[in-house]
Amino acid sequence: LFQGNSMFNLVMSQIFSLIISVVMSVFSAGVYYMFLNVSRGKKTSMQDVTYLFYHHPDRIIVVSLIVTVVQYLLMLPSMIMNYRMDVSANLLEVLQQSLLVSLVMFVGIVVAQLVTMPIAFGYYLLIDDVEMNATDALKKSMQMMKGNYGRYIYMQLSFLGLMILGV
Repeated sequence: LFQGNSMFNLVMSQIFSLIISVVMSVFSAGVYYMFLNVSRGKKTSMQDVTYLFYHHPDRIIVVSLIVTVVQYLLMLPSMIMNYRMDVSANLLEVLQQSLLVSLVMFVGIVVAQLVTMPIAFGYYLLIDDVEMNATDALKKSMQMMKGNYGRYIYMQLSFLGLMILGV
């Protein structure tokens, strides 16, 4: 949408990406709502995906903004390195720069996952309790995750094979 290498285009592109990410998080929370209903044996429909657009979407948006901003900040070094990469250099230098950017990006992704892990259940708590606000959901998620990081990582890694097959 915003083409070119100017700073304005890059910033606008990131802002637009943030907005899309927040809107998609409400859809994702709708999918979580549908999964929660399935697990409880309740009837589900495709309207469940948009359910949270009509039932306090502000709570989901707050949690999403917090998670997304933290992830953006942790990925910022790789974004800056990628922007500053000299593509006019010879092939070996470009490959070395690309490898370094990829390594920094991988580290950023891992750190972002570890930092946002305590609030992993924020969406589910908000879906389950209509009266709960975003800050209470984040606090409760942190409390629930205390001492359960290893199990959560194990659970996430157990789906890795399925994710690879899905690609």
